[in-house]
Amino acid sequence: LCKEACINTEHKPSCIDLIINEPNMRVRITSGYNRGINLSKLIRIYTKFDSRVIKLLRLFRILSKTCNIDKPDLGTLHPIAFHIMVIHFLQQIDPPILPCLHEYVFGIDHVPITMNENQYPEFFRICNVYSREWKSKNTTDIEMLFLQLLSYYVKTFNTKQFVVSIQTRMPVVKIDKNWHSKKLLVEDPSDIKRSLCQTMQAIRSINYFRDTINTALNYFGRKQKRIKKVQSNQCSNENNDDDLIEIIAEDENEIPIIEPTNSLHSSYNLFYKRLPLTIVRDVNIRQSRVRDYYKKTFETKISEPIIKINSLVDQQNENLNENEIEEAFQHDLEHNFETMDANDDEQNNSLDIIVPNNDNDYDDNLNTDFDELNIENDIDQKQSAVRQLFSSTNEENNSNETNHSSPITTDNEQGIANIYDNKYPNNNNNNHGDEKSITIDELMQNLNKKQRRTLNRAYERQGNIVNDKVIEVYEKLKPTSKDKNETTNVDIPLIESISIEIQEDTNKNSSDDNPSVFTSPIKDEQLSSIDNPSSDLFYDFQAENFHAEQGAPFVCTICNNVGHLKSECPELIVPNMIDLPERSQEWIEILSSLCYYITERCKPKQIDIENRERILKQLQKQFEKDYPDCNLYAFGSFYNGFGFRQSDLDVCIVFKDQRDENPDEVIQIMRKILKSMRSNSDTFESVQAILHAKVPIIRSRHRRLQIEIDISFHNMLAIENTRLLKAYADIDPRVSQLGYMIKHLAKTCDIGDASRGTLSSYAYIIMVIHFLQQIQPPVLPVLQQLSGNATKKNSLYRKCSKWNVYFYEDLLTLNNLWKNENKLSVGELWIEFLRFYTEEFNYDERVVTIRQIEPLLKYEKGWFRQTIAIEDPFELNHNLAGGLSIRNWTTIRRVLIRARQQFGLQSKDVDISKPDMQLIQVRILFSN
Repeated sequence: LCKEACINTEHKPSCIDLIINEPNMRVRITSGYNRGINLSKLIRIYTKFDSRVIKLLRLFRILSKTCNIDKPDLGTLHPIAFHIMVIHFLQQIDPPILPCLHEYVFGIDHVPITMNENQYPEFFRICNVYSREWKSKNTTDIEMLFLQLLSYYVKTFNTKQFVVSIQTRMPVVKIDKNWHSKKLLVEDPSDIKRSLCQTMQAIRSINYFRDTINTALNYFGRKQKRIKKVQSNQCSNENNDDDLIEIIAEDENEIPIIEPTNSLHSSYNLFYKRLPLTIVRDVNIRQSRVRDYYKKTFETKISEPIIKINSLVDQQNENLNENEIEEAFQHDLEHNFETMDANDDEQNNSLDIIVPNNDNDYDDNLNTDFDELNIENDIDQKQSAVRQLFSSTNEENNSNETNHSSPITTDNEQGIANIYDNKYPNNNNNNHGDEKSITIDELMQNLNKKQRRTLNRAYERQGNIVNDKVIEVYEKLKPTSKDKNETTNVDIPLIESISIEIQEDTNKNSSDDNPSVFTSPIKDEQLSSIDNPSSDLFYDFQAENFHAEQGAPFVCTICNNVGHLKSECPELIVPNMIDLPERSQEWIEILSSLCYYITERCKPKQIDIENRERILKQLQKQFEKDYPDCNLYAFGSFYNGFGFRQSDLDVCIVFKDQRDENPDEVIQIMRKILKSMRSNSDTFESVQAILHAKVPIIRSRHRRLQIEIDISFHNMLAIENTRLLKAYADIDPRVSQLGYMIKHLAKTCDIGDASRGTLSSYAYIIMVIHFLQQIQPPVLPVLQQLSGNATKKNSLYRKCSKWNVYFYEDLLTLNNLWKNENKLSVGELWIEFLRFYTEEFNYDERVVTIRQIEPLLKYEKGWFRQTIAIEDPFELNHNLAGGLSIRNWTTIRRVLIRARQQFGLQSKDVDISKPDMQLIQVRILFSN
């Protein structure tokens, strides 16, 4: 039935990959992968809006498969990224072929957004209804769209500043996402904090991807002529410059007034051109400002969101009124963001190429791939050339009405006519109509180069406005079919009519009315030629046509180096461990003294505790003014028995009526508290809302004490976790000492920050407790399995947020149920802890847990990744090591192995008779 079945632990969530024998098809089986299901449904819905979408998706995927740029294991992109790129382009083209569904449903103020699972059914229902109502005004054929798609990502899209997003038509800036990479980033519409391009990081892979798309545009942009008596699928090399679809590389010293009509880049409009140049010129512009500019592009009232969401969007700017917003726009103009200056570089400031690269290299590529049109600097020569171009075009169209016509006409046609006729159109209703008209030459005579650029751009924008109005009037006239046949257009002679068709199964059933982009894998023989017998043109999807016959370079996705795959990465090699000799009692005593020394240095002093209690009372007093029934609870590392002196103050607000369990109520409360804390600026500073955390918080800092404060709502599990860890720390002083040792080691070696892909300090404490429960005899009991009344029903159950948070907390009577018989010193326990996690623990099969003494296996939890798995003691489906990468896990294992050696071997440089703890700490922790 199947073969090559294996568990893929690198996929999130873990899955089973196999091959079905009949038909020969790869299958991936997983569970709980709602993000992937929702993303597939979203793309399928987009294919319902226009029949051209599915064709363009398949064309781009065939190109990516042919060129081997859809292999994430080799350091290129995941196939889904190409679907998102196509949808994004079809949204950005003007008029659009596809809408932005998230913006349509949730409104401009709430996108981009990561939806909750319970929001998807209603979202999909609304989108399906909308797909039957939507009608695009863009009639461009699929062949032209394919060329324009390639042109968009080669010539136009600015990866340095913007993100490819399909949730909104508004440009999404990287700076607000804290994505500082200048590489191509495609936002995952199901999780806006996730980039779909994370597998393509190596420069070699990025250059290969860019060159492939560039070469594809060069190939399809030329007239590939059929060779007589064709013997193979090779294209003719007998092309000349007249076959080329021009892509104009603008000269850095002179900007042409308009690109020629055979320029592919000028064959389509983009929405971003409606926006002020501020968005492109100001690299530090924030998303809120972009949103304000975006709203101004709407000629009619912005529709209300269909699904309303209460949020704190733009709360930091909530005091801005309309006048202040206008002043902010004026600030942009005063700082010259609206105009170009002499130092502007088109490549850096316009929406241009797909990845940043050496400017000279890119110019060389353009010169090699595309024959540039030489444009003289003399304005009179430009005017003459364009007059002749439009004259010949009009004559050709008037003489031959049967010529193939493109539905896209020149955007600036009216503006060009005005410029090159050297006059403005007369207007009898104008108060100045009798005055002598001014020529464009006269306006430019006394201007320098920078000023002429500014005037040209401003004039072109006015031409765009006139064109839009003319098209609007034309559409209202609704010409008859006879009129349409007699109409002569000024068309862009891009390419002759060719047929780009993908081979499809002719035996379709009724279920294929809305074909899925996730069809069966494309076979090599299906990478068919684009061949029209009635034409001289011949196009072939062969790798050599795109300089991709060698395929993508083998790139390791771990270290981003070329020449080996992830499975062979040297950075995943763990060093061999040496045998540890017997340790002298003197060395054990030194290690115990070192544990005590580090604990005393790190743990909070009495003044630290009093300062935080003072802040807590200030907050309680201030919040009671608005909410008399609120209670404030401190939790977190400072209060769980393992806190550092500089630890943040974590505060949870709880209400007696449990209103904080309602998400909508929480948003309203956060707004009010945010305003209250900002009003008390003498006490609190840097007050801001952090909405994208797992638990939304308000973050601030006490101005005088400089203590960071995080305020959350109804975070009851965190409070219970704090109480549980504090109980374990109070059972035996050796527990907190080992906790401080591992936290100090993690901080020193930079492996203790979950936000950076390692482990949190909380996870390390769970590892310490687990070890102290498993060692024989144990140092700690399993409090969640102890009960003072085992005969009473439900004696081991206490519910909080749907989880059982019971643990035995009467430590005064603990000796009646459990005896501590372990007499090892803390120094010996520290060595045994390092040996336990380097020599004994089975990471492939077992889970670190503190809620049961029995072994907990990975397959029971469904956690199969090749890293450590750490179960939260209450929230049982939460793997505290879920965000740990295999590369960082290898680093952590190396640190533990190195620490085992450093602490396990007596240092020859240490004077045992007169130990200096500070010197010993430096020698052990910082020795190479």
